[in-house]
Amino acid sequence: VLDNYLIRYGHDDSVLDSSELDGFFAALACAPDTIMPSRWMPAIWGGEAYSPEWQSQAEFTEFSHAAFTLYNHVMHCLNEDDFQALFLEREVEGNTYTIVDEWCEGFLRGFNLWGPLSAADAALTEECIQPLKLFATDAGFEKLDVMNKDEVVARQQLIEPGIRRLFQW
Repeated sequence: VLDNYLIRYGHDDSVLDSSELDGFFAALACAPDTIMPSRWMPAIWGGEAYSPEWQSQAEFTEFSHAAFTLYNHVMHCLNEDDFQALFLEREVEGNTYTIVDEWCEGFLRGFNLWGPLSAADAALTEECIQPLKLFATDAGFEKLDVMNKDEVVARQQLIEPGIRRLFQW
């Protein structure tokens, strides 16, 4: 349901898929202050000006229900210390690869809604999100280009522990 509406109403500056939305919600869960839906719902679409013109109230209700279900799931899993990011997988020539880029991009999109941080919060946050930046920034992509497969996998495996640590902080 989420992917259907994100594809139908999305564009280059909106959340692309449910993996990115999962990362976005993980960032909201980790935020030091609660970010209200009135602020984050438009951010899914790239801002208020890009919010969809829903064809019906039923469409809006279906999307909202699915989005809040995922939001609550992410919150619950982080609170229960049972969090697993919704990473994608791709099969290429018989090999399965974990794709974390969209999830990381979503987290950074949600992180941008946080606002100013104290020095202690900023230092720990930066440490925890470093692995994400590798998969969601131009500078990170340049570093990935020179890594071998095992190095990339090792960096991917740092994402979830960093998010759990940040949430607990």
